[in-house]
Amino acid sequence: MEPGVTERTVWAAYLVLQAILGVAWWGMLLAWPESRGFFLAAGEPEGVLFSFWLAEIASFVGGSAVCGWLVLRGSASAQVALWLTAGAVLYAALYCLGRSLLTGDAWLATLLMLGPAALTTLAAARHG
Repeated sequence: MEPGVTERTVWAAYLVLQAILGVAWWGMLLAWPESRGFFLAAGEPEGVLFSFWLAEIASFVGGSAVCGWLVLRGSASAQVALWLTAGAVLYAALYCLGRSLLTGDAWLATLLMLGPAALTTLAAARHG
């Protein structure tokens, strides 16, 4: 690693980036309605997708941003926040996987959630 760059700063940057990408994803869904079909199973109404906005903003976006800040500060609270956020992200990823296995659709949603689930869990294991 570069001088001054620590594992802690890398994880903090990743978590903040994850939060930013979560906001960007929701922005894309709102600005580009045609994109919604990539994340829905065949015949599923858009309301299914939008029913997750509050949980997603609070746990994925908010949790990732708070974790990034706590990890960067080296706060003892980072441990609990990381495991709570990892659990929330993993739950969302498993939901997507279960839906894709059940319907054969919406695999893009599953693929896009598996990475953050794995990396957030790894961050929790490394710092929690």
